[in-house]
Amino acid sequence: MSRAERGEGALGYLGVVLIIAAVTGAVATSDVGARVTAACESAICAVLGESCPGRPAPPAAAPTPVPSPGRSPARPPIPKPTCTPGDETEWVEGLHAHNDYENDRPLQDALDHGATSIEADIWVGDDGELHLQHQADGGSRGTLRKTYVEPLIARAAANGGQVYRGRDKPFVILLEIKKGDETTYQKIIEQTRDLPPGVQLLMPGDTPGAVIGKQPPNVTFYIAPGPGCTLPPRVDPASPEYDPAYARGVSMLNGSYRQCADRDGDHRISDEEQRLLNEFVQKAHDAGLKVRFVEGPDGRKRDHKDPGGFKLCAWKPGWQGCERQLQEEWWEAQRIAGVDYLDTAHVRAGAKWMRKCGA
Repeated sequence: MSRAERGEGALGYLGVVLIIAAVTGAVATSDVGARVTAACESAICAVLGESCPGRPAPPAAAPTPVPSPGRSPARPPIPKPTCTPGDETEWVEGLHAHNDYENDRPLQDALDHGATSIEADIWVGDDGELHLQHQADGGSRGTLRKTYVEPLIARAAANGGQVYRGRDKPFVILLEIKKGDETTYQKIIEQTRDLPPGVQLLMPGDTPGAVIGKQPPNVTFYIAPGPGCTLPPRVDPASPEYDPAYARGVSMLNGSYRQCADRDGDHRISDEEQRLLNEFVQKAHDAGLKVRFVEGPDGRKRDHKDPGGFKLCAWKPGWQGCERQLQEEWWEAQRIAGVDYLDTAHVRAGAKWMRKCGA
């Protein structure tokens, strides 16, 4: 419909032009700019049902930027571990005593060989005690309090608050809950409350009764990697699901040899498998997470005549998982990647290898 059909004359059109002129003059004296002027004129022209000759169409609006999901990690980045051949310190940085309580002298064998962390399986007995036990028919190997907490308190008291005199990093007790209930977490907290600041507890994220993010200062948690050996979304700063409060309470990813290293199951680490391992560890470190791997070729059976020594798996002759060469190849793959905890049941062999930096 034309202006004439709507009953509009020249005076009406002149009024519109005057309005445009007034708006244009006002905007021109402000910092709004020509874009708003053009928008106003175009809007009035649209109301009149015509385009404005000689006036170019306003520029298309810029697309709304999509914010990047990446955030700053809640924990500081982890530097890649270094190694100095021939290091004569009392400790061996990164040596982890797997299921230490199964040694003839729990804790002491680990300390004698310089381990900086030990692992203990917790089994809550019918008596309510925190027993050191791997399975139902294995029998108790003692209690958490008597085997670890009290001896570490005494040792730290004699060493200026540290497990190893002169070492400024915490000694770690890594716990695995084999049997527990909703009271397990609180029992552990109560029985370890008097540990010195130089001793840290590392607990599974699914510990019954635990709430990640609300733990005492000397407690952190570990969780498993995501599918395909990836960072779980809640601890991955690049994920939209990143949860800083949760991530602050998680300090380690606990992966498996099969999932993250020997992906094709041939007991060897190919160049591509090494590359993927390196990449995963670096991403974890960037997110402020340390890394440990379990179930590699290590041979669980201990040589009780040689505490901390390595013994081939006599009940599985020829099984590759018990061959010393594969054990050391796996250690070397971890050293190259920068794995933080070298997990082994054979602390003497592990300490000797690590002091040479694998050379």
